[in-house]
Amino acid sequence: ATIYKNQLQEYTQKDGKRLPIYHSCNEGSENFPMHRAKVLVDGVEYTSKLTHSTKKQAEQEVAKIAYESIIHQETEIETFSFLYEDPTLCKSILNEFALKKKMKPTCNMRSQSRGQSLVFICHLAFGGKTYKGEEAGNKKLAEHLAARTAIKSLLDILSPIIMSKVIDDHSPKCSGNLEGESSSG
Repeated sequence: ATIYKNQLQEYTQKDGKRLPIYHSCNEGSENFPMHRAKVLVDGVEYTSKLTHSTKKQAEQEVAKIAYESIIHQETEIETFSFLYEDPTLCKSILNEFALKKKMKPTCNMRSQSRGQSLVFICHLAFGGKTYKGEEAGNKKLAEHLAARTAIKSLLDILSPIIMSKVIDDHSPKCSGNLEGESSSG
């Protein structure tokens, strides 16, 4: 049952990364071994949560932990990348999140001259913090960019599960089956 070690190795080879490096130690005795394993993948070290009677089992567990963590991170990046490509959904996502949390974001717009043009910067207050958006050519985009800054911060620290659900509800979905054919219904 070396499935996770194989999957982790295939993943690193496919992405052109160094192969996983395993290290295990026996925390028990020779008569009652309690192996714990660590694996280094792309500069990140993962440790098995449990001890096992064999080194092989410990390495399988840590390979599973590493593989599932890496796949989860990649899925999150893919899911949320549309926010960076198109920030126009950010304000409605933040407003929906605010409704669920029974809070209200407020916007303070500032403008500055940049040569012949005017740029806008939105400072968005939400949940006791103020988030400064990037400069934008119009007020509406400035609000979206400030909302995106707030969303990114909220994903990192406050209620990531609720925010993730709200974003997922807005993300583009695939419409076909696994073979790429449209389902006929």
